[in-house]
Amino acid sequence: MNFLSNSKLSNFNLHSVKSSNDTLIESDKRNDLDYIGRSSKRKNKRKTKFIDQENTAQGFQQQLNDNKELIRRTENIESLPNERLIPNSNNHEVVLRILVVDDEKLIRQSQINIIKKFLGKKNTLFEIEECQDGIECLFKIYVGIVDGIKYDLIITDETMNFMNGSFMAKILKKLITDNIIHEIKIFMVTSYDPENYADLQGTILEKIYTKPISMNIVEDIFGLC
Repeated sequence: MNFLSNSKLSNFNLHSVKSSNDTLIESDKRNDLDYIGRSSKRKNKRKTKFIDQENTAQGFQQQLNDNKELIRRTENIESLPNERLIPNSNNHEVVLRILVVDDEKLIRQSQINIIKKFLGKKNTLFEIEECQDGIECLFKIYVGIVDGIKYDLIITDETMNFMNGSFMAKILKKLITDNIIHEIKIFMVTSYDPENYADLQGTILEKIYTKPISMNIVEDIFGLC
């Protein structure tokens, strides 16, 4: 009875060991297949990344070549036209640098055109640059300090993204008072009632006007400069 029991137990153990071995073999096969699959994916991913990097490098090189070609084409040109400068300037230094600050491009262009028309009649050498908001204006003035460029006049809107005109003017006035930057005349042209900013006029702002800008407003602005 014990012998039979031991025999059955032995057969059971052998069968269990065989089943366990088969299970381990199948598991190893699955693990090997998974490893091969993951390795293949990594290789494909590295290959794709390499292709992307190669395409990026080719794109950058093409852009660089285009820029070199543009430079080559302009090397033989004695002087490039600068529409911001009054004709017949005879290459003299710009005597008036203006910043137009407004978040609407069409309004900026309209103001610039009117200023050009007015100063064109005065035969004044000038340069106009435009900014979309107060932060861009401050940054441009900072870059100007680094590059030795001094701006003389700012015409700004009030309501803009990131930084409005009055807050920008307060920062500039503080910098001027502390002798960090030179004197800059700041005028505001806004859609709102100028009376809302009456406390700033004559202190932070030279004068406040109501949009749209006109030739009369431009004449008044330059009369105060």
